Amino acid sequence: MTEEMHGDEMPSGSGFLQRSGHFVVVFLVAVSMRVFHLFFSVPEVGRDRPMGDALSYDEWGFRIAGGEWIGSEVFYQDPFYPYFLGLLYSLVGRSYFAVLLVQACIGILTVLLTVQLASLLFGRRAGLFAGLLAALSSEYLFYEGQLLKEVFVAFFMTLFLLMLVRLFGLKQGLGKRAFFCGLVLGCLCLNRGNALLFVPVVGLSLFGAYHHDLKFAVRGLCALGVGLLLAFLPGVAHNLFVSGELILTTAQAGPNFYMGNNPRATGFYVPLRPDREMPIYERLDARELAEEALGRKLTPTEVSQYWQKKGFDFILENPGRAGVLFLKKIYLFLASEGADTVDIDYYRDLSPALAWNPIRYAVLTPLALAGLLLLFRSQPRLRTLVWIFLMSMASVGLFYFFSRYRFVVMPILLVSAAGFLHHVLELEFRTRSRYLGGVACLLLGMILLVNVPFVQGVQESRGTGYLNRGIRRAWAMEYEEAVEDYQRALEINPGLHQGRIFLSSALIELERFGEAAETLKKVKGKPEFTLEAWYGLGWALSRAGRAKEAVSELNELLEANPGHVLAKTLLQSLTKQEEGALPH
Repeated sequence: MTEEMHGDEMPSGSGFLQRSGHFVVVFLVAVSMRVFHLFFSVPEVGRDRPMGDALSYDEWGFRIAGGEWIGSEVFYQDPFYPYFLGLLYSLVGRSYFAVLLVQACIGILTVLLTVQLASLLFGRRAGLFAGLLAALSSEYLFYEGQLLKEVFVAFFMTLFLLMLVRLFGLKQGLGKRAFFCGLVLGCLCLNRGNALLFVPVVGLSLFGAYHHDLKFAVRGLCALGVGLLLAFLPGVAHNLFVSGELILTTAQAGPNFYMGNNPRATGFYVPLRPDREMPIYERLDARELAEEALGRKLTPTEVSQYWQKKGFDFILENPGRAGVLFLKKIYLFLASEGADTVDIDYYRDLSPALAWNPIRYAVLTPLALAGLLLLFRSQPRLRTLVWIFLMSMASVGLFYFFSRYRFVVMPILLVSAAGFLHHVLELEFRTRSRYLGGVACLLLGMILLVNVPFVQGVQESRGTGYLNRGIRRAWAMEYEEAVEDYQRALEINPGLHQGRIFLSSALIELERFGEAAETLKKVKGKPEFTLEAWYGLGWALSRAGRAKEAVSELNELLEANPGHVLAKTLLQSLTKQEEGALPH
């Protein structure tokens, strides 16, 4: 490209003014969107306790702020973000507003780094496109408003890619740049452990770029390694101090690998023990189950190795099923928006900055994939980014899918989408008219790939934000509000049958027994319809004055499970009582 800049080259004169103008425009858009979004998201985050990983990070950070800087166990979750929270809490108290404000500022820095990255790859106009896409990105705004580490994942990933692109084409100064590139990559690994897979990509790319000067290449590789080790050193020292074991980052790789590769695996997160999805249980369950199986106490490394071996055993014994699972997870990585503990649909109902925002994964990714395919050959430095994208995708294929697990590739998607738009607009009209048909077909194919749910389960997790808020409100005995949240979750995702189970429980607490019974009937025959739910259906019918239906359900339950004591007791009580005298 004629506008492409190399290394530290800076435009002068009108070019500098144009580039500065792009930064100003992007900065103003980024600030405006974040102020607008924070106005709506801060009250929501501050009103309820966090859930899932956010709760774990919040409590960990609070303990650090209270003086527990070392702790007593090896790191099980990536440690960078909890220590950020701990430092911030020690300065300003346990203020979620302060956290979101700092995260918004980091998000703005990420947006400006995106401008620079795209400018280096494709030119200044592409930098402006990428900056605007990043400033408006629904995913960036959403995660910046959560107590989750993704804000640092985006920041360090963008900074790492920028430093990586600047490593190529140098005649001097490689060692210094490689050192800082390794340092930033190490920080990224402390936020997203699967970024360790980027290390061989970077190493091979460096060696390939400077193989003609072996001494120069080795110097750069050594500097890269020193930067990585410096980033890992505090965590390694911590783990060695508390356990006596040399653990690079965390001790959860084995359990996570098994959760994605076992007879019950679906491609999504499935806990080792049913109904124990909370992070506080993950370490405990992994250790207890492994020690029970082996009959002895295990170290954190041995626990991880146990689950890693079980995962590999499953793959070797079931190669066909394991292959299908891997491909399903690869597809989920590319497919449209999936949910997590809090899903983006939930916040779209709260924040107009998300609700009216067209820059979302479903729109961005087709443009980005088309850009990667079109520009792979013509942009040598883009090839390394493509390999990093593929390694990210493979890491999800090896483990399991959460929407935030693919968030690490967002900077690549943003600059690739901007490169695609820049490439199409740069073509001469005559060339563009001949070329446009093929480009349109390619783009249509990417849109279908990303947005059509070819694989069952792609949309199954939608609505979990309202479901989880309903659970929180039910814990607080705010049952009317919980019912509203459960109903909203089911509007978004009618297939969220677990939501009907929770809804029936809240309705029973409100003594709306007839509604509870009808809700449970809709779940009957589904995997979520447990024996406890079946008994709940019989009990709700009995309390609603529908004794005949209750007896029928209880008899059917006892045919399936003759030993269900509560069902026997209720059935005996119903048959002995006079009509209308129902048990309490």
